[in-house]
Amino acid sequence: MKRLSNPIIWTVVLITVLLVVGVLAAYAQEGQTEFVVLNYVGKELSFTLDGVQYSVPAAQDGQPGMLRFTLTPGKHEYTGTVPGGPGANGLVELALGQQYVLGARLDTQPARLSPEGKVIEEPRDVLVFFEASLQPAAPTPAATRVPLQPIPASLGALVFDNYIGEELVVDLQGNLYRVPANGRLQVNLAPGEYAYSASAGISGTSGTAEVRAGAYTGLGFSREVPPTPTYELGKEAPTVAVPRIFVTPVDLSAEVPTSTPTP
Repeated sequence: MKRLSNPIIWTVVLITVLLVVGVLAAYAQEGQTEFVVLNYVGKELSFTLDGVQYSVPAAQDGQPGMLRFTLTPGKHEYTGTVPGGPGANGLVELALGQQYVLGARLDTQPARLSPEGKVIEEPRDVLVFFEASLQPAAPTPAATRVPLQPIPASLGALVFDNYIGEELVVDLQGNLYRVPANGRLQVNLAPGEYAYSASAGISGTSGTAEVRAGAYTGLGFSREVPPTPTYELGKEAPTVAVPRIFVTPVDLSAEVPTSTPTP
């Protein structure tokens, strides 16, 4: 029998073997699914999948901890527990070649009150599993304070600077204006004193402001953060405080208008 000594033959054999191995690997991969767990909790998560226990790293620097699994298609049961804290469980059914991303976070369950307003269950943390994504969320555009606009002749300007993290609605003597969250709005007016009321969420305030010809009157709106109410079993539920809105003068003398005034 003749031995294979031709290098070309050996090359063909090697390529054939590599192709067969690649095809087998591809078939094996197609028969699997990927299951990814993202831990948004600031503690390590004890995670049990199909009866086997694992640890999912804690979230750090705003990034969730991650653990990946390669599974066969079908139903898979899981349970998660925050050490010393709450737990939750669930079931996921995976299709052939599917990637499923499971997120875990902590939510706060509000206190339960009796019809008489007494606390029958204190607020508690609950572990929540949800369908997540590996794609980073689109960044929230930063609010910018628009530059001051030149004041038309014989008028003055009220400038509302909103330092609250949500939209501010201002009623200026019957005219409604909306100031974006952490944004600014300039309103040109005839000189005089103006009454206003402003609201953001459940908070509100009112006052007056004087408009002078050729001048900017800046009003800054901010809101206090009320203390977290304390709930005690068997006692009356505390009254939830409405956060107050504070209005303070804003010095705009250092800012320069950026466009031509409207006649």
